[in-house]
Amino acid sequence: QGTTTTTHTHCTNIILQFNSIQSNPIQSNKTKMVQFEENEEDSEIMETTTDSGHKISDTKKFKFSTRDNSLTKWQNQHSRNKEEEKLCTGPVLGALEVVCDPYFDVDAPFQFLDGKFSYLDDAWERCQEGWKNDHKNGNDGDSKDHHRSSSLSHSFRKACQGVPVTTSCCGLINNDDERIHALVPYLNKHWAPKANKRLEKYGASVHAFLWHWQNVQGKSNTYILLLRFCELSSS
Repeated sequence: QGTTTTTHTHCTNIILQFNSIQSNPIQSNKTKMVQFEENEEDSEIMETTTDSGHKISDTKKFKFSTRDNSLTKWQNQHSRNKEEEKLCTGPVLGALEVVCDPYFDVDAPFQFLDGKFSYLDDAWERCQEGWKNDHKNGNDGDSKDHHRSSSLSHSFRKACQGVPVTTSCCGLINNDDERIHALVPYLNKHWAPKANKRLEKYGASVHAFLWHWQNVQGKSNTYILLLRFCELSSS
């Protein structure tokens, strides 16, 4: 008897819900739309994964920048402050990346990054040659040690020593991010003007630039120290 009553009540509820939907079709459509949006959101969560296999929603994914989708942060000409604007008066040719992840290592080999303007490829090649081969007061008869100590890369590494290493946890851990932030204005004030006098004959200028992006997992942000090269303005 209990089973029969329960079944009868369930059927009655279905009939009442059906009649309610028929009498209010607009509400029915809204209900379907909400259900569709919920299902669509669920499917996005299942389909989106990181390189490590960690699943995230598309909504969350687009809140984060990555190395690949943040290239325009340094490729575009706009600068963060007046000091950078003075040093970057033309389109960006490319950049030199200093090793900063997972640890800041100014003595490690640099990596050249290409700009986004293909019509500037020749100018970018001249700039790279100038960076690699320009030696202050050097000539063909000088020794390799003299060339190394007078190169632009050596002068940059030496300038970085002007900003001391900062630490945390009672000096046990180097705070690389804090040092990178401090290096950018320091280099642009004390090193870049001198370097630009040497790069002028190659039609380029250089300045320090802070490139950063967010991370889906691990530490919240990654900060990279770049030396950004620009074409000299014709004006």
